[in-house]
Amino acid sequence: GTLLAGIPVLEMPIHRGILREYESLPWGCYGSVIMRNDSSPDCIGAVLTRYLNLVLSPLCLGGTVVDFAGNSSMLSNAATSVGDNFTHVLKLGRPLEEISRDYDYSIKKNLKKAERNSVFVRDANAAREVEAYCDLSDEVAKKYNRPPYSRDFFRNVYELMTPLGHARFTLAFQHERPIAGTLHIISGNHIFNWLTVSNPSFLDLRPVEAIIATMISWAVSEGYETYNFGSSPGHAEGVIRFKEKWGAERILYKTYYLNKLSMTASLISRLITTF
Repeated sequence: GTLLAGIPVLEMPIHRGILREYESLPWGCYGSVIMRNDSSPDCIGAVLTRYLNLVLSPLCLGGTVVDFAGNSSMLSNAATSVGDNFTHVLKLGRPLEEISRDYDYSIKKNLKKAERNSVFVRDANAAREVEAYCDLSDEVAKKYNRPPYSRDFFRNVYELMTPLGHARFTLAFQHERPIAGTLHIISGNHIFNWLTVSNPSFLDLRPVEAIIATMISWAVSEGYETYNFGSSPGHAEGVIRFKEKWGAERILYKTYYLNKLSMTASLISRLITTF
């Protein structure tokens, strides 16, 4: 048959793999039900009902749905809590000169600094350069004291999505050394900055600004409509100001948390924790 709609879900093993959580892309501002243009709105209800059945299964501790598309509001009745989140989106669809004219003075100054320091930007064109991106990602994880992202995830994105034009790994170099990178996810007329990483020792050369400016320029030349900088924690004032200096606007969306434990899962969780 024809695939009409679906929702991406990560099955997260908990407590030695005995229990589960079902997360719909919890680490970004994308998510929601994905639909074909010619499919019926009834498909949304069918997909979300199936998701709720997963969450309500006996060995599930809960789940999360990030509703950037705004089509999953039926979950509000089942959610234990609803979060208000935001991302920053830059509207394209106009000449690059007009877009760059709205950049903050500090962005323009830092782009000139990157140029003076011979920072150049291009897409990763070999598996070893994706590994270099992973090395930078690990550095960021270490800086913020969090577990690193799976290298297999990045490898799969490069091998499966990049050839189809659905993703781009882009690196900034100085003297052939990768010093920063981004992974962009591309869907329809929209580009999403999934993860920007960098070597902290080279941030003063402004490679991050160089990469973002290069991607915006490419997106405009290819006719894309929006550039999504990605979600920001509410307390990350420096990150928020950085995104707004490009002229990006704050866009709100909902996150639905379904954390009501079933009696069976709650009992098993307590037993595992005890022993």
